[in-house]
Amino acid sequence: MEHLESTHTTPGEERALRVAAMDPAVHAERVQWMHDYVVSVHERYRGLDGGEPASYIPELAMVEPDHFGISVLTTDGQGNGVGDVGVEFSIQSISKVLVYGLALEALGASECSSGWGSSRPASGSTPSSSTRRATGPSTRW
Repeated sequence: MEHLESTHTTPGEERALRVAAMDPAVHAERVQWMHDYVVSVHERYRGLDGGEPASYIPELAMVEPDHFGISVLTTDGQGNGVGDVGVEFSIQSISKVLVYGLALEALGASECSSGWGSSRPASGSTPSSSTRRATGPSTRW
């Protein structure tokens, strides 16, 4: 199976891709490709041991640095995982990406990006949690 890349497709091509994806054989091939890819990425990077857990974040300071797992869940609920996928962990700032994805799905790109900007306190310092304020459909910092 070809490597998946970001490409621009026409609406007709997208419809054809969706129809092909509903074919059980095509779907099974894609699921197998994803599993093989996840295994190969895990094999490639599992030996990396540089760096240390962030000590300034209590949850991360307690992390066992030798744990490494990759888990992927397809949109139809099929899971692929390798390594330490049963170990609980703190997602920290990656949660912002997940929440943004939910907002994009619920509100659309134009609504999500309409509130981007910055509102600094008079002192010019970086806003703290006490100076953050809602300014419309999104929050400006």
